[in-house]
Amino acid sequence: MADTIEAIATRYSCRNFKSDPLPEASVQAIARAALQSPSARNRQPWHFSFVTDKTLIEEMDVVSMKTLAVTNPAAYDRTISRGGKLFYNAAGLVVISAQHIDGLVGSGLDVGIATATIVLAAKGLGIDSCVCALASAAGNGHETQPPYNRLGIPEGYEYVIAVLLGFAAGESVAPHTIEEGKLTFIR
Repeated sequence: MADTIEAIATRYSCRNFKSDPLPEASVQAIARAALQSPSARNRQPWHFSFVTDKTLIEEMDVVSMKTLAVTNPAAYDRTISRGGKLFYNAAGLVVISAQHIDGLVGSGLDVGIATATIVLAAKGLGIDSCVCALASAAGNGHETQPPYNRLGIPEGYEYVIAVLLGFAAGESVAPHTIEEGKLTFIR
């Protein structure tokens, strides 16, 4: 239990990764944790594409940045100011896609829970992460949009979010400041 609480307390959004590859055993452990995520009515509306091919990640980064420049110039400028790479040189990433259920793309809650599971499993294994929603504009054309069409996203599923994985280059950043005022205890 202490390890889980420590992972929660020390996790932060890493935006500067080393080029060191991820250990395959760690990738497999994170993948298993993702599949064990809870979901509403156990529908498991997701699909996880684990990418450790650096060439594919770089191609996705280039296409995503081009798309971002058109669809969200403010986010594009912010990304440029942070080094110009949307995926921050991550050694790997997990694309979470979800199927349409009841007219919606999966359940935002289910995808959110799976995302949290992935980042906490990674942190527990000593791997840093960053949740990246900005690439979805390019990823949502995955059926025809190279390189996104190589992610193995099943038909009827839509790209929702990515989790970047790797080892921090340099010092860890302090986790966000917690706001005690956002707690209420009823006893």
